[in-house]
Parts: sequence; structure tokens; C-alpha cells
Amino acid sequence: MKNKGLIKPKYPGIYIDKTLDEKYAGKVLFKEKLDEANRVLKTYGVPKSAQVPSEKK
Repeated sequence: MKNKGLIKPKYPGIYIDKTLDEKYAGKVLFKEKLDEANRVLKTYGVPKSAQVPSEKK
């Protein structure tokens, strides 16, 4: 028996319901995690690897 590699499915295994975008647009679902992330950003700042390079004039 020869292994011909992985068989790719015709359809992805995960489907995202597009109506959820409308339902949850503008709502904060995880307030505690957002507060913690904002606290960390205020304390330590944005990591250099995540910063967008500014345009040089």
C-alpha cells in the first residue's frame, strides 16, 4: 500500500455564520480580557515586532 499524501477535502471543515457579524458588531464579548490587554499595553507598550513601520519623509 503506497501513501499518496493527505487527501484534501472539497469543502472546509469549519463554517462561519455570516449573520454573527451583524449580531455582534460593535459589542465587546470578553470585557475582562479586553481590560487586561489594555492594561498590559499601557504598562509595557506595543512590542517592536508588532509595530507598523512609519513612513520616512
